[in-house]
Amino acid sequence: MAKIAFWALVLLFLVNLYVGLFQGWGANLYVSMVFHFLGGFFVAMLIASYYSSEFAKLPQSLRFFAVVAFTIAIGVFWEMLEYLGSQYLTEPIYARFQYHVYFMGDLSDTVQDLLMDALGAIALSLTL
Repeated sequence: MAKIAFWALVLLFLVNLYVGLFQGWGANLYVSMVFHFLGGFFVAMLIASYYSSEFAKLPQSLRFFAVVAFTIAIGVFWEMLEYLGSQYLTEPIYARFQYHVYFMGDLSDTVQDLLMDALGAIALSLTL
């Protein structure tokens, strides 16, 4: 299951890169919601499968909380990377390639992204 989750995340990242940067759909609310939900789902799948032997020792409620909490932590880290990308990469990319890139939106976009990450993790965690 870890390999499926890993390759699904790689595919999701590449598709997100294509539709976000090259097709200009990155600012589309529904596209962002779908990608963050799926990202949360597959990150949770990767965490649950990677730590399956340790999680097997935990009660169901604690396992659920751990998977969701780890996924949200990774989502926060991702949002920080988006912030750093918008601060330090937007202008150099435009200067070099004459191409405007979009890394992140405003605070409500960030909160919504984290919510969708969490909902994806919850959806996966309900199957554990």
